[in-house]
Amino acid sequence: AMQTPHWPLEMPPKTFTECEDGNMKHERRIFCNSLMYADQMIGNIVVNLKQKQLYDNTVILFLSDNGPNTNWGNKGYGQTLPLRGAKGSTFEGGIRTPAIIAGGYFESECGDMIGETYNNMVHITDWYAIIEHLAGIKDTDDEDVDGINLWP
Repeated sequence: AMQTPHWPLEMPPKTFTECEDGNMKHERRIFCNSLMYADQMIGNIVVNLKQKQLYDNTVILFLSDNGPNTNWGNKGYGQTLPLRGAKGSTFEGGIRTPAIIAGGYFESECGDMIGETYNNMVHITDWYAIIEHLAGIKDTDDEDVDGINLWP
């Protein structure tokens, strides 16, 4: 699991020219470089999966556990507009986060859903049931799990 970007923010081992805007505050440049580095790492993983012919059987999940922490001051680390609240709050800005599902398995099984938006509620515990389903684990009715398998 990758935790980039995450507090405490540190400059990644590589910097990107896209983040060298002179109007950008130092903290925002660190955040920008962290995001670009994460994007590059994910891209490298996808390339390697394809080279090793594993991509077609892969599901990539990209998600967050909460909204941004606005208690760090207005340093450009993120904001939740138009939602109210942030990390540590029960308002939507603290608990409603984007999630992306990708990978060859998703493309072959759910290709008609690529680019679609799912606007219903998904709880972090639902991912367990979804991953269990994707792994082919059956007969789990006796498990005491709150998650729901929402895989289409």
